[in-house]
Amino acid sequence: MAWQLPYKSDGIGYLLAREIHLFKVEVGSGAVTQLTDGAFDVLAHDVSPDGQRIAYVRTRAGRFAHEAEIWAGPATGTASYQCLVNTHAHVMWPVWSPSGRYLAFTGSVLAGDAEVRLWLFDTTTGNARQLGDVEVAIPASVHWMGDDEGIVFVRAHRGRHHIARMTLDGQLHMLLERDQQLGAFGWTGQHFAMAVHHPSQPSELFACSTDQCRDTWRKVSDLNPWWKERTAIRAEAMTFEVPADAQGTTTQIEGWLMRAEGATGCAPLLNDIHGGPAAYAQLDFDSAVYWQVLCSQGWAVLALNAVGSASFGHEFSHRLEGHWGARDMPQHLAAIAALQAQGVCDKRLAVCGKSYGGYLAAWAIGHTTVFRAAVVMAPVGNIETHYGTSDGGYYADPFYMATAPRFDREKARKLSPLQYIEKATTPTLFMQGKDDERCPKCQSEELFVSFMCASESPAELVLYPNEGHGFLGQGAPACRADAARRLIEWVSRHTLAAAHAHAGAHAPGPRQKETAADETV
Repeated sequence: MAWQLPYKSDGIGYLLAREIHLFKVEVGSGAVTQLTDGAFDVLAHDVSPDGQRIAYVRTRAGRFAHEAEIWAGPATGTASYQCLVNTHAHVMWPVWSPSGRYLAFTGSVLAGDAEVRLWLFDTTTGNARQLGDVEVAIPASVHWMGDDEGIVFVRAHRGRHHIARMTLDGQLHMLLERDQQLGAFGWTGQHFAMAVHHPSQPSELFACSTDQCRDTWRKVSDLNPWWKERTAIRAEAMTFEVPADAQGTTTQIEGWLMRAEGATGCAPLLNDIHGGPAAYAQLDFDSAVYWQVLCSQGWAVLALNAVGSASFGHEFSHRLEGHWGARDMPQHLAAIAALQAQGVCDKRLAVCGKSYGGYLAAWAIGHTTVFRAAVVMAPVGNIETHYGTSDGGYYADPFYMATAPRFDREKARKLSPLQYIEKATTPTLFMQGKDDERCPKCQSEELFVSFMCASESPAELVLYPNEGHGFLGQGAPACRADAARRLIEWVSRHTLAAAHAHAGAHAPGPRQKETAADETV
């Protein structure tokens, strides 16, 4: 029985038969005291420096529990807890200041907004305000420095993760800026420690001193000695001039081009589209192990941050709302054309993506024939059914369709790859976790069945048992290895064929014009 939303969550399953609460355990005696109680879940907490108060994030009571609030009170129990912040849809990781006057937290005001900002709650005034205009890459990375002097955190900026400090008057100071992303971050008071992600290296632990980050930067682990035996990969940050809209204006976007070190000449290219869409190309090895293998086999990989990507400013990210596919796919095609003109790649093109990346890969094969192979993973294939079957579709889809709080079914259908998949002739592999609750398996199934019935081109559907939305990067090792092998084999077999022709294929020119016309939706 379900009586509120959400009633399920990806990676957890059905929610309403249990609650998550705070407990205190006495170290000496082992005695356990329950601190919170009620029809809600506690998602995060922090104890004040003097040990007298607890602040915690809890889901909102009532019909819609996807939104959260910050509550606080004595560390002794439930009697006097009060709500401090209820103005945000998403709040995460409250952290007490050393004096106990302030609570720093991360979050966003609107439901569905994936841009995580830095906020400050003043217990003396009862007001919360945004600190600066920055995006936080790791919500749990927030730490106080000194006596309420400022906050150190991991900033997301132009697809990279930087260590930054923010003062209480909103002044931003950059401490470490490198072409990398961080998977974890900690601070001892004197040193920063972090797990570093970059396509040219496996994840390792790095550290630096707080005062001299750039000068003391060093690797402190060597967990992957096998990497030295593999083909070295070069990741190059690139800028592309691409269409901004249907009126002929242009803009610049950024992306990463991966190739084997020293590679030259034309190569087959995999256009790997990131999820979100308000995210950015993820550089972690775990979820993109196939990059290393393909590059070692002579491929190039393009990971583009097209319009809609986070970390490039509010306007850039929100321009895609209500224009999925219409505004970003032309940018991917323009970037590929630029690489072809530079002699980096030729017509041996493949496309893949997961989640929103799966959406855009499925959209692409219904609107163009430039790709010889496609891999669609855990997609949003039919926005109308995603709205009612996803754990977060009922609030995220209206936001991304730019119709919130109303859900416009006609617009959802027009922007769904399912409406165009029957025009696709590109050999396509569909993969996802069978227990995915974020983009449920029906999304792949609808696309696969429609593709199979309308086309004679090769297609396969793979559902991984007991796996959720994160099957590619966080799934069981056997699942992740199988998915990587299947992707590599599929794009290699169909992209590298000597000849490529789609029976009855539509011409890419007119279809591209029709895509651009969707700007008027």
